[in-house]
Amino acid sequence: MSSAARLSQAALPGLNFLAWPHPGDLTTLRGEVRAMTSEVGANTTPWPGLTAYRFSSPQRPRWRCQAHCLTICFVVQGGQRVATGEREYAAAAPHVLFFLGETGVRTEVVRAEPARPYLCLDLAVDPAVVSSISADLPPAVPASLTAQATAEPSADATLGSAVLRFLRSLIEDGDRRVLAPMYLREIVYRLMTTASNGDLVRAVARAERSSDPVSRAVAYMRSNLAEPVTVIELAQHAMVSASALNAAFGRAFGTGPHRYLKRMRLNRAAHLLAAGGHNVDETAHHVGYASTSHFIKDFKRHFGATPRKFANAHPGAAASTAVPVCMTGF
Repeated sequence: MSSAARLSQAALPGLNFLAWPHPGDLTTLRGEVRAMTSEVGANTTPWPGLTAYRFSSPQRPRWRCQAHCLTICFVVQGGQRVATGEREYAAAAPHVLFFLGETGVRTEVVRAEPARPYLCLDLAVDPAVVSSISADLPPAVPASLTAQATAEPSADATLGSAVLRFLRSLIEDGDRRVLAPMYLREIVYRLMTTASNGDLVRAVARAERSSDPVSRAVAYMRSNLAEPVTVIELAQHAMVSASALNAAFGRAFGTGPHRYLKRMRLNRAAHLLAAGGHNVDETAHHVGYASTSHFIKDFKRHFGATPRKFANAHPGAAASTAVPVCMTGF
């Protein structure tokens, strides 16, 4: 194999490429990235972990190796050379590169000019986000998700639009707090359900460290949905301070642990109501509400309908289809 392999052949442990399949989405995305890159080089964004890059000329190689996480690199214009170990690959836009943070990867911008600069988005995803999505997927994984990379891997048809929605939700503070975490989850979900890379992205969840405070807190929440749980109690279980836990949840989900727990409880309630067998009072008790009236008020605010109306609209429905996909797992 030559030193610069074809893009479609790049599939390594901890590293993978996907072709970007939709020219319409790509053209729009290029405009979004141009607007985000007022400076040459790295440009910060309102979202922690998201960096936008613009280079007008080729750049020297740089090594990438950070704390354990999933990094997704959306190259929308230009080209780069990527190396891991002794193997090297050339990839021209449009493509998506993703790898685990503890994999040593050397990247080099090789195609960039003033009229057509290299444009790229780097998105670091907290492993707790991946773990949360993985936990919500059905236990039986379709064969396509465990298949080896195909001859010409490509991203899911909806990945491009999910990325655009995520970027546009960062403009307004309210959208950034409420919508951006959901769109981020959708991006990761699309990668997890793409045939050529499902196993690699899922590996982030499997490799997640047991000492991660967010993961420990989320696991404790799931095991104690029916019990009163405070942020201080969660912090003690996660072995960090309450302020550190709040900051960690903000980085992972764009919200605090208290609101995350409330959403988790309400989504669990929606599953119970849709599956049948529980009235409103019983459901409120099962998800940790001491007051049924408080539960009804929160549920209506979250889903736009009272628990009774929600249950009537989904009689006997499967739990996996009762709740909007973008909200599951919160």
